[in-house]
Amino acid sequence: MIPKKVEAIMRSLLDNGYEAYIIGGAVRDYIMGIKPNDWDVFTNATGDEILSIFPHGTVIGGDKRRAKILTVIVDGVEVSQYRSNGDRTKTGTSLEQHLSTCDFTINSMAMDIDRKLINTRYGAAHIQSKCLYCEGDPKDRIEEDKLRALRAIRFAVKYNLSIEKKLSRIIYYLDITDVPVERIREEMLKIFKYNDGLEMLYNANLISKIVPEFELSSSLGGGKHHSETVDQHMFNAQDIACELTDNPILIFACAFHDIGKPTTQEPKDDGDISFHNHEKVGAEMIHNIMNRMKFSKNDTKFVETLISEHMFGHYHNISDKAFVKHFKLLEDAGVSINDFVIMQYSDNQANTKNKRIKFGDYLNQNKIIKKYYEMKFSSTPFQISDIAISGNDVINAGIPIGAEIGNVLREIFEKVVDGDIENERHALMRYLKTREIR
Repeated sequence: MIPKKVEAIMRSLLDNGYEAYIIGGAVRDYIMGIKPNDWDVFTNATGDEILSIFPHGTVIGGDKRRAKILTVIVDGVEVSQYRSNGDRTKTGTSLEQHLSTCDFTINSMAMDIDRKLINTRYGAAHIQSKCLYCEGDPKDRIEEDKLRALRAIRFAVKYNLSIEKKLSRIIYYLDITDVPVERIREEMLKIFKYNDGLEMLYNANLISKIVPEFELSSSLGGGKHHSETVDQHMFNAQDIACELTDNPILIFACAFHDIGKPTTQEPKDDGDISFHNHEKVGAEMIHNIMNRMKFSKNDTKFVETLISEHMFGHYHNISDKAFVKHFKLLEDAGVSINDFVIMQYSDNQANTKNKRIKFGDYLNQNKIIKKYYEMKFSSTPFQISDIAISGNDVINAGIPIGAEIGNVLREIFEKVVDGDIENERHALMRYLKTREIR
């Protein structure tokens, strides 16, 4: 069903003598049996004429686009004048002209107010054949906007489509160095929301242009503890993560968690391979990659911390002090314990040698998450501010005001974490009164 507010907008345009069609994603999803989220209305009315009918509408776009008033937001719905060229800079006057400027045939279908489908560009047939075609010559469409190469991958993984051979070749050999990294970053994160996203970007020869460091993982053996290669391991991790979370930054971290392995590989005497310290090297690499792609500082710290810490717990006899340090690192980076467990589960299940285990069962058996909640809801401090006394207590105990106060608090924090003193106010005050002033 067309939403009532969309139908009302279309009716107003029709009543004023103009055309009104729903075009693009809503029609595509409708044909695929998916509930549409965005309903975009197109018309032969000019921007000024759209505004005369909907004076409360809001014009969107930059100065160049605003000069033509191509798109007006009316009650949350985009109402646009037809286009006449593929790079969306010239207005058009007819539906057929507009459909010929769309990026892919699956997006070049229209629907009128009576829900009649206009399918002159074979979009419905291509949906049926599960193959993605460009509208018109794929070379022209991709050159108009090179980001469409990544959009093609997104549609392919989202709707389980193959990509038409000519379009696939153009994507494979495409130079995207002139595409702003911000646009590439956002499109890549959208792709990672779907299974096979990273692998399809790799097979399309796009990851080598976006994250060339990943190429070092190609066909690199994972050692005797893995039956899959390092790149396949990361493909698997991205697939698993996107089934567990909608957070694209967390999925990004899982996708590249072992990117440090190629540069840390060392042969062992028994013929195996070791990747000593790969998590720390990988964190440094991802820091540089994310800076290059202009991620925010918070997102970079989030991913960097997840990658540097993803091996935590793989060793025996972990002290409480090590747990506290680990949990504080996570908290300081905005990484929840659930985020961390999703990373570790994705890593675990990406290893095809490991026993298959459902995420819920993994949670129930996970010693790290159990330890986290034991410490979090006990008197164990994760940071200095969690101890049961403050700087004022230190001053009242006779410690001179200055840097020494911070040193004393850190000393007490360390002793509490080591189990030498209970995190109880009376115990900490007694320690303060009996210690020697250094």
